[in-house]
Formats: sequence, structure tokens, C-alpha cells
Amino acid sequence: MLDPYRLLRQNYILEPDGVWAPRYEANFGRDSQNQEWETRKQYALFEKKISLNTVANYYSIPVMDHEIERFLKKLPRGAIIADIGAGRCWHWRRMQNLRPDLKILAADFCRENFVHAHHFLGPLINNQVFLIQADAVDLRFPRECIDAYWSAGSLQQLPPDKLPSALNEARRILKTNGLFVNYSTNAPLAHGLLAKLLGKKIHQSGYQKNFYLQYATNDYLEITRRAFPGLTLRYCEFLFYPGRFLKWSGRERSLLGRLETVHNLC
Repeated sequence: MLDPYRLLRQNYILEPDGVWAPRYEANFGRDSQNQEWETRKQYALFEKKISLNTVANYYSIPVMDHEIERFLKKLPRGAIIADIGAGRCWHWRRMQNLRPDLKILAADFCRENFVHAHHFLGPLINNQVFLIQADAVDLRFPRECIDAYWSAGSLQQLPPDKLPSALNEARRILKTNGLFVNYSTNAPLAHGLLAKLLGKKIHQSGYQKNFYLQYATNDYLEITRRAFPGLTLRYCEFLFYPGRFLKWSGRERSLLGRLETVHNLC
């Protein structure tokens, strides 16, 4: 198994806060994500201690916990995972119990997001999960060094000028026959109908304030399949929708959230 310390030391340096910072001149905040980068920094510094109930406004914790377990079952012993756009890293909080043999390279271009990762991960940091300030389009990892690429709601936030480059970078660092997993928000049928009744429109693509968001539209899928032609599509949420109706179903112990995993138990 490749040692993450050896993998990272050439282009990153471990700093006192536990984050691996780039040795090279990085481009954070100097491209089309400038406003998003500044906004995320402000949010992260403004937010106090983050709980899973806060996370549940944006992710269905029962569904994502189930998806993590499903994902980990597919990986060989000693595998290395790259989580791109890892943010708070809350979804890796159970790794010591689920798969203590695996290592995660958790990358995010906004270093301030990692402040909250310490709350969820504790001693897992730099033992099993490595926090790295890096951009999805410029991962200074060796070619074909990781077994799996994981992204949950991050690639969909890349503007059109960056998404193809990020996907090509994913291909570069993935081993032959490596696993590519990308979760993107879809507009669930139930919410589409409810929004129509209420005279509201569900966002599909474009900027919302300072953030670019492109949900799982046909254009988005076409761009993704150019880099990964064999990509298959699977739905894991039908009721939960981030920041909108039924968002309470995303809480860790939500019965509705657990029921949402029943359709996909294998």
C-alpha cells in the first residue's frame, strides 16, 4: 500500500493545524471560483461548532451513510480514496469502525472548511484521513495513485470552464479500473410537482448568488461521460432535497431518511 505521507510530501507540507498546504504557488481564489472561494471562507469562519443537524440541511445523513457503506464494500484492502471537495469531512467519521485499513486524501480548495473537520474526525486526522488544500483541477498527486475517486456534491459546483479539467484530473490520478463515484443533486419528481403547484422553479444550472450550481442535467451528464464513458446513473434520494421541503428527513435518526435507503439495500 502506498504511504500517504510519501505521496504528499513532494508537493505539500504538513502544517501545525493538521492541514497539508501546497508547496507550489496555488491559484486559489484567482479564477472563475473567486467569489465562491471568498464566500466559503467567510461562512466557515462565521460558523460556530457544526453539528450533524446542521449538515442535515444540505445532505441526507441516513442516505449518505448508507452510500458510504455501499462504496466501501467495493474497495480492496488498503485502498486509497481521494475525496474531492471534502469540506467538513463528516461522512468519514465512522471510518475507524467501517474500514480501518483504508486511507482518504480529503481535498478542498477552501482551507477554512477543515476547521469543522476536526470536530467530526478527531484522531482520524493524519492517521486515516489526510486534509489537503488543493483544487480539483490541479491535484499534485502522482499518476494512477488512487483506487477510488469520491465527490459528493462538489463537481456540480464547478463552473463550465473548470468541470472538464477536473474530470480529466480524476482520470489521471485514478488507477486503471479505479472506481469513480460522483454524487450530484437531481430534481426529485415529488419536489418538482410540489414546486409547480406553488408556482416556484427548481434551479437547474447557473449561479445562485456567489455559487455556481449545475444539477444532474443532460448537459452535465454528457460532459461527465466524455471523461468516463462507462458511467452508469443511479438515484439514491427521492424525497430529500437540500435546503427545501422535507429537509428534516436528512437528520441522522430520521425514520423517513432511513426508509429512503430501502430501495437500494444492495
